[in-house]
Amino acid sequence: MRRQSHTKKIRRKTKQRKGGRTKKATDPSKQHPGATPEVDEHPILRNVRKMLQSGGGGPVRPLLEESDAPPVSGRGGIDFNVRFQPSLKAREDGPLYTIYQTAHEPYPVWTAPTPPTQYSIICWDPDAAAKSFLHWLIVNCKGTDNSDAKVLAKWSPPNPPPGTGEHRYIIGLFVHTNPIELPEITEREKFNPSTFATTNGLTAIAYRGFRVKAADGPPPKPAPPLPQATPPQPPPQPPPQPPPQPPPQPPPQPPPQPPPQPPPQPPPQPPPQPPPQPPPQPPPQPPPQPPPQPPPQPPPQPPPQPPPQPV
Repeated sequence: MRRQSHTKKIRRKTKQRKGGRTKKATDPSKQHPGATPEVDEHPILRNVRKMLQSGGGGPVRPLLEESDAPPVSGRGGIDFNVRFQPSLKAREDGPLYTIYQTAHEPYPVWTAPTPPTQYSIICWDPDAAAKSFLHWLIVNCKGTDNSDAKVLAKWSPPNPPPGTGEHRYIIGLFVHTNPIELPEITEREKFNPSTFATTNGLTAIAYRGFRVKAADGPPPKPAPPLPQATPPQPPPQPPPQPPPQPPPQPPPQPPPQPPPQPPPQPPPQPPPQPPPQPPPQPPPQPPPQPPPQPPPQPPPQPPPQPPPQPV
């Protein structure tokens, strides 16, 4: 009997807790226009948000008040969700988060019953010291998310300066017909979303946002203005360093000299020859004798005359 009564008691308390959580809802007339009922918010996050908002002093500033946000067109049926985590999402009433919860780029998803067109998303801080600071800008989304978007300004995590109170961060969904062909935006300060939307033919169809409270402390001092008379000089360039010298090489060693060779010996001289002897002279010949003269011949005798013949 005791065990059954104890079980019934536990069941009754469980039903009361569940029923109280489900029935407890804020009157829609007392919420910011377009705010999501507190039933969709986790109880722990709801208590933390209420505690932080109550400590800020005074009512919470509306999300789009003095934010330079273009007016929303009359299109209906827009479902625009921006989540940082499964349980953390940007809403129309601007829940309060920390810089750590919003450090990473959010995940936007939308479903809009419109003809095939293109979408763009702009996130800016209207409470920055420069009146408006651009945190995120993507354009030319053809689907229902940002998977095929062109990034003009990457996600810059919220980090309000100390002592500046709560900052609102507005995320707007825009529709346009013609693609936007612009270079990447480098100047984020003093960004005016209305001027950008008018110049590029954007039409706002939904807004979501969140808040981040700055740390306590004095606000940072503004930087002194730079003198305009002289243009900033480039930093002095260090003198060119000489190229590193190779380490000194030892002097080349002379090639090893061959051992000295003994001086060449003169070839052996033949023994001296005796002076040549004159050839022997033949014995003197007697002078040649004149040939013998033949004996003298007697003069020739005249032939004998024949005797005269008688007449």
